[in-house]
Amino acid sequence: MCGLAIFPSEDYSATEPILRKVLGEPMRLRSLLGVCSVLALGASSALATKYAGESFSVGVGARALGMGGAAVALPGDVSSGYWNPGALADVGGSEIGLMHSERFGGVVRYDYLGFARPLSEGSVLGVTLIRQGIDSIPVTRLIDPLRPPVFIDADTLVLNYEDLRIDSDAEYQLSFSYGTARSRSLSVGGSAKLIYKDVVGFTAYGAGLDAGLRAELPWGLSAGAVVRDLTLSPVVWSTGEHEAILPSARLGLAWLRVLRERTTLLIAADTVLLFEGRDFASQISAGPASADFGLGAEVWMAERVALRVGVDTEQLTAGASIRLGFAQVDYAFRQEADFDDTHRVGLRLELGR
Repeated sequence: MCGLAIFPSEDYSATEPILRKVLGEPMRLRSLLGVCSVLALGASSALATKYAGESFSVGVGARALGMGGAAVALPGDVSSGYWNPGALADVGGSEIGLMHSERFGGVVRYDYLGFARPLSEGSVLGVTLIRQGIDSIPVTRLIDPLRPPVFIDADTLVLNYEDLRIDSDAEYQLSFSYGTARSRSLSVGGSAKLIYKDVVGFTAYGAGLDAGLRAELPWGLSAGAVVRDLTLSPVVWSTGEHEAILPSARLGLAWLRVLRERTTLLIAADTVLLFEGRDFASQISAGPASADFGLGAEVWMAERVALRVGVDTEQLTAGASIRLGFAQVDYAFRQEADFDDTHRVGLRLELGR
């Protein structure tokens, strides 16, 4: 959630959305999101901590999005460096993953680059880089800090602001992951991650640790579990503000069924557990705890073409893949209730096994 605030003349805010609305022009979502980013710096420490890790919570890869975000128990690939480092042990050769996503009508750009390489039998190293960015954010300042950005004086519309510059919001997360097989049916792993944020001239640095495991069960079932931000990942801003990304957990089950020769069905379900007191912002909540759910299905045909469908926190998702030799091209979309739909395209390269 986000709202507008009036800043004194020495503080900054993106007031263009108000001006657009008052003047009768379409409100620009880009400006509104810019306001949200700036206001996050001035929020109380409890509120800032509550959503401190939200930028990197939407996941990576078009395959996972098409399945409703249910990916923690899936067989491992290069994207497991994000979803479940324990599943990295399944990677049998070097892989590269790329993804580009545009959210909220192209306002928010979300990109991913991943690399995984086996170090020895059953031990795999992964590197994951995520960037989320909002560009062309107008930064303005109130001329008279005691008045709103737009007001009526003697039946005249007065614009009480001046343009300062165009800026951006760019947030990065770099993770180094390791997964290893403990037995034929159990693998474990962990990730160390570094965070950097540059929000309209304010910068922040952070770090954290994740841990995960994946187990093969009878009857084609598999289970996965990940705990993120084990150490209350600290984030320190250049303003002196300190945040902490609270721990969260993701639990998942998957079921693989061979329908006929070279045709398989995979069904997966995930539960995300948060402890930030999100209340009505989550599907289920009780006190500080809350839970959201994802469910998805995938059908591979002739090991060449895949179709996917899912539900992510009550929003419909769908996707498809085509595999050509060592390359797999993925596409997915997520229906959004209040904004334009999210679209993702991805590429996975198997460099050798």
